[in-house]
Amino acid sequence: MSRHDVFIPPRFRRARRPSRVTPPKSDFELFFEGRWPAIFRLCAGLLGDAAEAEDAAQEAFLRLHRRFSDFQNDSGAAAWLWRVAMNLCMDSLRRRTMWGKVFFHPFSDREEEDVSPAETAPDPSPSQETAFEQKELAARLWETVARLKVKYSQVLILRELEGLSYEEIGRRLGITTEAVGVRIIRARNQLKSKMKRFL
Repeated sequence: MSRHDVFIPPRFRRARRPSRVTPPKSDFELFFEGRWPAIFRLCAGLLGDAAEAEDAAQEAFLRLHRRFSDFQNDSGAAAWLWRVAMNLCMDSLRRRTMWGKVFFHPFSDREEEDVSPAETAPDPSPSQETAFEQKELAARLWETVARLKVKYSQVLILRELEGLSYEEIGRRLGITTEAVGVRIIRARNQLKSKMKRFL
């Protein structure tokens, strides 16, 4: 069994008095054990580094821990956790890249693999007003990406933020190159529909 399957960091454990009888686990500990493997896999798939993925996953759970009692059920907490983990990974990826790679245009019809993400980057020296508009649009764009189904947001993030090829994305996620292409096209179509009101 992997250490990522059941390990609960001390910060998430409820304080317990010494006892011969093992006390019941808290609701959050049970939630953590059930969701940790999936959140870790999500972060590892996006970041490609186990240590960095573990840091991102633990930070996501830490943020959830602070407000866990606010959620009425596990489904709401899980949905919130997924978005936080996704955003943390995107923040980490942004720090690896130049500004130009943070932005891409979701309306391009050029879906071929040989189109570099850099080709859809904005003007590297825009006016102050244009730069502000680009940042606002980019913020809305990635917020929308994070709200797509995970299988679609993953491929867009890996393609547009990390600049991976279809083959590299397939290896990272354990799917075929053809599946990567299909997911990217579907993801772009969904993103296009959701972003039209902002343009």
